[in-house]
Amino acid sequence: VIPDGAAWEETISERFFPQEVTVPSGSFVSWVNEDDLTHTITSGKKAGYGMYEFLQDGVFNSGDLVEGDSFTFHFSEPGRYEYFCIPHPWMHAVVIVK
Repeated sequence: VIPDGAAWEETISERFFPQEVTVPSGSFVSWVNEDDLTHTITSGKKAGYGMYEFLQDGVFNSGDLVEGDSFTFHFSEPGRYEYFCIPHPWMHAVVIVK
């Protein structure tokens, strides 16, 4: 879930809820935008240049999700899948697939 107010650091500690989730290989994970701002679910890793700079890795990208929109991705391979929001890169989390 992308909770209401997720983009603003002073209002919420977990931008994506949960911040980390572990699922078995073959699982589908869905996100729902409950915020009134547009967000993305974009896979990628920290670029290392700055605290909130991420580079897309091309595994998944929801495109723009407005309030009420959802995005589902099928995790067929084990691994650690970090993701972030393009317009609000301080919003980031991880899916661990076992």
